[in-house]
Parts: sequence; C-alpha cells; structure tokens
Amino acid sequence: MRQNYNVLLVTVIRNEKTIGVLDPDTTIEQNDELLIFGRDKDIKKIIHQSNV
Repeated sequence: MRQNYNVLLVTVIRNEKTIGVLDPDTTIEQNDELLIFGRDKDIKKIIHQSNV
C-alpha cells in the first residue's frame, strides 16, 4: 500500500480482533477494518477508489 497509495497499513481488525503486525502474505478480506497512516489526501484517494 505504501508504493501504490503512499499510506502505511498499520494493522487489520478482523471480527473485532486486531491481527497485529502484518506480514507480506497478509490478505485483506471484505469486512476487514484497516488502520492506516498517511496524508488526508492519500487516504481520501483510497476511499474514493474503493467506493466506500
């Protein structure tokens, strides 16, 4: 996500549980909540592209 969107994916919350430190093989599932860090404009870009 850093290369494509200029944001840092900190962790994923799945079924109300924090996954913790992510590894490169972690997949994002449909109902996951993402904790991301980045500039507002970059985060808004992700939201706009994902149709959230």
